[in-house]
Amino acid sequence: MKLYNIKLQMADWWHVAAASAVGTLVCILLSLLFDLDALIALPEDRRGVELLNHAMVPFVIAFPNFLLASWKIAQLHAARRALEVLAMTDGLTGTLNRRAFASQVDDKLGRALKGGRPERVDALMIIDVDHFKRVNDTFGHEVGDHALQAVTRAVAASLPPRALFGRLGGEEFAIFMQDTEQSVATLAAEQIRLSVAACEFRAGGAIYPLSVSVGVASAHDARSFRDLYHHADACLYA
Repeated sequence: MKLYNIKLQMADWWHVAAASAVGTLVCILLSLLFDLDALIALPEDRRGVELLNHAMVPFVIAFPNFLLASWKIAQLHAARRALEVLAMTDGLTGTLNRRAFASQVDDKLGRALKGGRPERVDALMIIDVDHFKRVNDTFGHEVGDHALQAVTRAVAASLPPRALFGRLGGEEFAIFMQDTEQSVATLAAEQIRLSVAACEFRAGGAIYPLSVSVGVASAHDARSFRDLYHHADACLYA
């Protein structure tokens, strides 16, 4: 990734401007302080000119350097943000990747356990695209990628509020819903199934039907993604 391709946000530009202005002002003040006695000793008719010189020289030298340094630092921060997003995102579908999804689920569960909320129920959906190998074998992997993207859009359109959505790998996706009863999660899973079935995906010049199977598991005081995943995976294959 090249730094000059990183786009700075408005907040970054404000930080660049503020850092450049403050740094330049400090340099001007230091210049005046170092020569304060000499400036005071000057005749009044020359004092104004010398004050201007002591301000202009640091400004001309310091401001461009502070501006360049601040800009480069802002680019590095923007690049780090972009890398963090890339590290968490599935490149094909734009959803959370498996590692990021599991980490965020564990983080939410850990916070809930520390909060000590009684009778808390969390739900996890495991979504599997039906007969996905047939799509790849019939139309090729590029069309298979388009199928996964179509499924992603359909699922996202029916995603419950505040739910986490991620791709676990291959044709397998997952949705985590905190503080969600089994019955509510089951209804949401059915809505997702219907949404995918209704999407118009074209392959080979005709509409190719897509469908998913969904396993839903809920647990009181779940402690980790792994615990919920095993239950939801078993429900999927059942």
